[in-house]
Amino acid sequence: MKIVIIGGGSIGLSLFYHIKKIGVHPVFCLRRKHDFECFNISCKSYKDKFDLSGEDLDDFEYFDLIINTVKSYDLKNSLNQYFDLYDKSKMALFIQNGLGIDEIIESVFPYLNYERGLITFGANLKDNNLNFFSGKLILSSRFYKILNFINSDEISIVSSADIKKEIVNKFITNCVINPLTVLFQCKNNMILSKELDLLRKRLFNEVVIFVNKLGLEFSITLEEIEHIANSGNVSSMLQDYLANKKLELDYLNGYIIKNAENFSIDISLNNLICCLILDRLKKMRF
Repeated sequence: MKIVIIGGGSIGLSLFYHIKKIGVHPVFCLRRKHDFECFNISCKSYKDKFDLSGEDLDDFEYFDLIINTVKSYDLKNSLNQYFDLYDKSKMALFIQNGLGIDEIIESVFPYLNYERGLITFGANLKDNNLNFFSGKLILSSRFYKILNFINSDEISIVSSADIKKEIVNKFITNCVINPLTVLFQCKNNMILSKELDLLRKRLFNEVVIFVNKLGLEFSITLEEIEHIANSGNVSSMLQDYLANKKLELDYLNGYIIKNAENFSIDISLNNLICCLILDRLKKMRF
């Protein structure tokens, strides 16, 4: 099986590591940043178009699967930059947070054979060292059959009967946990303090009302989100904020603000939280 992973951040490298460990060859991992070493393997930049063992992508007539793990705000650029790779690929899997992802993909590739997946494991990349925490890769039944060979004690490959509902559940979860961890600059479990009970509840209610207006199905409850948050993990948004990187806010709470004007609903808390976060970002970069 010929696999290309686009995105050499913590998620892309984690998947690369697990696929490579099984012995699949060739596996390519493409990234934009300067070369660095991880797992004692040199990762090449996007421009080099090499996999981690030095083979040239152009030598291959087709690829069985592309896995795109770039941040949501980088997705359109990665699609355009690697247009020829998608043309040569039988199918593609996209692992991004938020809503609006399908619109981006289909604006570039109207007929691409693709699906979206979800990551629930924690990973962070700092000073060229990848810290990985066990968790799940949630896929449709079709993609589960393709990728279940990387199932291990560290990463569990899970088949979902309704991947779209899972994506919406993750959207709601991220809209509650991520911005609060940035606002209060704390680990996930710290947003569970009693003083923030009303804030969590109101934020959850605003997000759920918006999702209902879109006609999207979901099943997650506030209690389940609080259970997810009850860990020492650092949200991906807080990691990006502390590293002075761009945030995926436009595809989470910002997506609500942008699209809520089509409905007569109250999103004042989402508005306030986004304004406070953006104000902090401006001050950080001044």
